Amino acid sequence: MRNRFYEDLRQSAKDYHRSHSLGVDASGIYTRHVFEPERLLSWWDDIGFILNNRRVMIWWVHPRLRYSDAVKEASWKAAGEFPRSEEPIPDADPQFRRVGRSRKKVISYLSRQTSPLVREFYDRVSLLQEQLAETGIDHFVGPSFEVGHYCWGTGVELCAPNEIRTHADAVALVALARRLLKRQTTCAIEFGDYGYGKADWLREADARASDTERRRTENANSG
Repeated sequence: MRNRFYEDLRQSAKDYHRSHSLGVDASGIYTRHVFEPERLLSWWDDIGFILNNRRVMIWWVHPRLRYSDAVKEASWKAAGEFPRSEEPIPDADPQFRRVGRSRKKVISYLSRQTSPLVREFYDRVSLLQEQLAETGIDHFVGPSFEVGHYCWGTGVELCAPNEIRTHADAVALVALARRLLKRQTTCAIEFGDYGYGKADWLREADARASDTERRRTENANSG
C-alpha cells in the first residue's frame, strides 16, 4: 500500500529539483568545500548528487568525529554542574537612547562580564577536554546509515571510515551512498565489524597534531 505522505514528499522533491538546479559537476556530484589532499585525516563533508530526478545530500562524518564529540561530552560531564548565576538575567544590559523628553528605547545590549565562577568552570572543561583527548576514553563508534525524506530531496546521514581528501574520494563516497540507498549493499557488508575506539584515537594523535600545526602555519602565512 502506498504511503500518501511519502508520495507527496517525493513529488515535492522532484518539483524542487526541477526549479532549483543542484549544480553538479561533470562527474555528477555537488561539492561546496575545498579538498585538502595534504591533510592526513578528514572529519566531515557535505556532498550532493541526483537520484531519480531528486537531489540527495550526503552529510558524512568519519567515526573519529563522533569519537571526538564523545570526548567533549565526557569533559562537560566530568566538570560538574554549571555554576548558577545570582543575577536573574545574566546575559546582557540594555542600552537606551532618548526619544523625546520622557521616553527612551532600547538600541542595543551590552554583554555583561563573565563571572569568575563561570570562567573557572569553562577553564576546567577545557583542561579536562585536553586531558581526555590525550588519554582517550572507552567509547566505540561503528558505521551507520540513516535516510530522511524532505520536501527538497533526500538527506543521508552517513558515518563511515572513508577519508575524503580529494575529488576522487568524494566520487567514491557518492557511489557508496547510491548503493546503500538502492539497497545493493549495507554498512555490515561494506565495513564488517569495523569500529573506531580508544586505540584508533591514540594511534592518530600525531596525525591530528600534524594537521593542526599545518593549519596554524597556513593561517599565519595568509595573515
